[in-house]
Amino acid sequence: MKANNYSIHPSVYFIVAALLIAYFFPREGKFRYQFYEGKPWRYGLLTAPSDFPIYKTDAEVQAERDSALKKFEPYYRLDTTIESEEIDKLRADYQGTLRNRATPAYMQYIENSLQKLYRDGIISTQDMDELKKEEYPHINLLASSVAHPHYSSDFFTVKTAYEFIINNCPSYLDKSVLQSCDINNYLVENITYEEFMKQVTWKLDGSRLDIHGERIYYMPEGLPDVRGIRFLRTGLLLGELKKNRFEPSQAFAMCLKKDEYAQIIDLPCEDERVRRYLKGETLDVDDLTERKAKGWYLVCVDGFPLGWGKVSNGTLKNKYLPGWRLC
Repeated sequence: MKANNYSIHPSVYFIVAALLIAYFFPREGKFRYQFYEGKPWRYGLLTAPSDFPIYKTDAEVQAERDSALKKFEPYYRLDTTIESEEIDKLRADYQGTLRNRATPAYMQYIENSLQKLYRDGIISTQDMDELKKEEYPHINLLASSVAHPHYSSDFFTVKTAYEFIINNCPSYLDKSVLQSCDINNYLVENITYEEFMKQVTWKLDGSRLDIHGERIYYMPEGLPDVRGIRFLRTGLLLGELKKNRFEPSQAFAMCLKKDEYAQIIDLPCEDERVRRYLKGETLDVDDLTERKAKGWYLVCVDGFPLGWGKVSNGTLKNKYLPGWRLC
């Protein structure tokens, strides 16, 4: 019996090989999200399934911190109530004693000058010297419900404000009469420095700051104008303004990393002060801070932030969130 020889065309091998390669070739997952440039992200947080450390030397970390501080623009707060208070005081004094020294034309000039000075800002001599020393050409000025960029050269001190009123008076007014009106009594600093923010190495965008009452929030990037709309959570609560001072929030502490704040107290986990801090107790930190150290410190454990504390004379006043404290 004669065997039949079947010849397979080479193109068949080629087609089979191509099909096998296509079948086993890695496939890309379908991208299930739609996004548009300049619009807010509409989906939940996407987190990579794995993580890896980036090792840096102390010198590299310090260089990055110094670089961030060079880009820092300090935050000052404008007290909008001082202008009206001082002008009201001027009007009241004019109805009393000043009307015997000056005509209404003088009072009108002084009042207009005060309005300009307070809107440009009157700052302490010490803060003005610090701005010049650190060479900050402009700062972030917290006013009403948002922070605005402001040229530091536009600020006045009480002294330069007084000189501005005297030296810029119209020719029909007598400078000696202006000087007799005790103008210094109506010149008060209405710009205060937020010392706390200088310690933060974050590059904060002033346009994203939003103030509700005494609370300061850092709003998400790209958020449209939502004034008048109530939210369950309004951005990141940075802190509150209490008695003309800023107090940072627990939420802000949880968002920071150890190298993102200048004043740190880093306790080892076996230190008995960790438990005492979590219980809300005052701590002795004289061995961890400089002799004259004071102000807000970020309390960490093995490099991980726990919360805030305020240091003075080697003692840390506990600012850990009361609702989180151990019994």
